[in-house]
Amino acid sequence: MTIQEPCCGATVAVNRRRFLAGAATLAGAGLLELAGASMAFAAPGAPATDLLVVVTLRGGADGLSLVPPLADHAYTKARPGIGVRKGEALPLDRFFGLHPRLAPLLPFWQAQSLAIVQAVGDQDGSRSHFTATEALDRGVNASSSVSTGWIDRHLTTRPQRAHAFPAVAIGGQVPQSLQGPAPDLTFPTVDAVRIRVPKNHQAAVERALRQMHTGVAGTVSVSGLATMDVLKCLAPTQQRAYAPRPGVDYPAGELGQALRQVAQLARADVGLEVACVDSGGWDTHTGMGSASGGPMAEQVARFGAALAAFARDLGPLFRTTTIITASEFGRRVAQNASGGVDHGLGNAMLLLGGGVRGGRVYGRWPGLADKDLEQGDLRVTTDQRDVFAEVVRRRLGNSRATEVFPGHVSRELGLVRQR
Repeated sequence: MTIQEPCCGATVAVNRRRFLAGAATLAGAGLLELAGASMAFAAPGAPATDLLVVVTLRGGADGLSLVPPLADHAYTKARPGIGVRKGEALPLDRFFGLHPRLAPLLPFWQAQSLAIVQAVGDQDGSRSHFTATEALDRGVNASSSVSTGWIDRHLTTRPQRAHAFPAVAIGGQVPQSLQGPAPDLTFPTVDAVRIRVPKNHQAAVERALRQMHTGVAGTVSVSGLATMDVLKCLAPTQQRAYAPRPGVDYPAGELGQALRQVAQLARADVGLEVACVDSGGWDTHTGMGSASGGPMAEQVARFGAALAAFARDLGPLFRTTTIITASEFGRRVAQNASGGVDHGLGNAMLLLGGGVRGGRVYGRWPGLADKDLEQGDLRVTTDQRDVFAEVVRRRLGNSRATEVFPGHVSRELGLVRQR
């Protein structure tokens, strides 16, 4: 596949493999610091859509702590030591509450730009990290032979757009959701994508490299020019220290700093369509603590503070951004003997953004009484692909959601408005 796009005034033709070859040429010379990068170019002319930000809570986040069902009497009985109490939770409606450490997100709920989907997950019902993560990222049943990720399939089926950075992943590796032929760029920080030479030699080296590849036939030269164009697109962003909006303070830790990088790219208007961010540390088998303190409370606090800071930092761009948080599975209803919860099924997903129909908890609640559980777990009543597919159709302008999620007939929950 070779497609075209103007980037920062230059037009190049490059495919994924060729771009990687060009980046490898510079990296092999010890010049380019580019972590897991790939790039492809698209044709201009399509209408703008939302920026999609997918925050994946790796390890199996406990949705019953994030959004506790306060009115379900079986919840308190099943979690005498770790459950969020009614007096501690931030009330959302007559049934559900919000973990007290998610207080930074409450204003978004009140402004109806934060929605929650309960009892959501993978219909295959795997409690294996590996299998459930594949189902989440690939967007297909575990038995499917489809190897690409659902975001990659969205990018290859949506109307082509003149965007320099269709997708980025902040971190050390490309998530499975981006696996496939579509364009993506992976790096730990925006500033890490650079030619590793002293600053006073930077311009001269870039001119020499561009001259070296100009007018020369072959894939390496085409890829070399494409690599230089990527660096040129990022240069204005890298030349000045990023300053979040006044009053915005990102928390320390990987999630806060990753979302800060996404905000930097979004506000720089480089054409970003999708950003993938991973948040680890959600595998809470032991010693969770209580809502008022302990490892889980601290984890939740960092998560809520990072999301809220990112949303505020976007400013007017928040109106055209959709943030989805998802995890490979939930946790069991009853706490274990080690003060934690083991792998479960149903979970909670959060959606945040200007197009979200917020202030509501979506999904059918199956109940936590013994007769309502699936082998001790919250039963899945909403397929996670229904959430993704609705956003793909209504906020990302992709009418081919059946190709993005093959073999799945999705149903809309009314989560987001049509853009």
